[in-house]
Amino acid sequence: MSEIRRDSADSYPEVGGRVSLALMSSVVERVATVKAISTEETSLELTRPDLPVPFSPGEPIWMKHCDAEDILYWGGIVNHLSGPQKQTVSIADSGDWIRLERRKYSRLAVDVPISFRVQHAFSTQVSTELVYSNQIHDLSVGGLAFKTQVSLETGDELQINFDVAWPQELVASGWIVRSEPIHQDGEELNLVALEFLGLETREHDLIQEFLDHAQVKPS
Repeated sequence: MSEIRRDSADSYPEVGGRVSLALMSSVVERVATVKAISTEETSLELTRPDLPVPFSPGEPIWMKHCDAEDILYWGGIVNHLSGPQKQTVSIADSGDWIRLERRKYSRLAVDVPISFRVQHAFSTQVSTELVYSNQIHDLSVGGLAFKTQVSLETGDELQINFDVAWPQELVASGWIVRSEPIHQDGEELNLVALEFLGLETREHDLIQEFLDHAQVKPS
C-alpha cells in the first residue's frame, strides 16, 4: 500500500464504494465505483461512460470521497483507460490528499420545492424514469438535504431541479452521501443528504445569493 494510503488508511474508499473524479484543471466531476485497489493503482469504473472520454493517461486527477464527517480529495495520475467505452479508469497516487470538514459549508433550513430524477441507483427497485417531488430540508452551496419516500442509497446519483432564482429553475447533479430511515406522521421516510457534483460558478453564486437573502431578517 502506498504512503498516502498508509497515512490515512481508515479514510481511503473501499472496493465497491462510490467516489467522484475530476481533472485538476476542471470542475466537471464523474461518479465512479471503486473496482480494485492494489499497491500500484486504484481501478475505478465510471457509472456513466462519456464519449469523448473525459480523461487521458498521464493527466493529474482528483478523486473525491465523502465519509460520515468529511470530504476527502486524493490526488492521482491517470495510468490507463480500458473497457469497451473506456469506462475503467486506473489511477496511481500522486502523494497529495486534502481533508475538508463538511461544516465549512453553512447550512440553512429552507422550505423550497425540489424535483428530482434518479440517474443511477444501486437498487433496481428505484425507477430512473419517474420524476419525484419533495421539499428541501436544508441547503448550502455544497449540497442539500430532503425527506423522501424513495429508497435512495449512498452513492445514488440524482438530477435535481429547484427554484433559488425565480423565474428560472436551477438544474444540478448530485449524489447521495447519507440516507437515514425516519418516522414522520406515521410514514416511513428517508432523510437524505446530497452533495453537489461539479457545480458551476454561476450556480454556486445563485445558491449563495439565495442563502444570503434568506438569512436577512425583516426589521
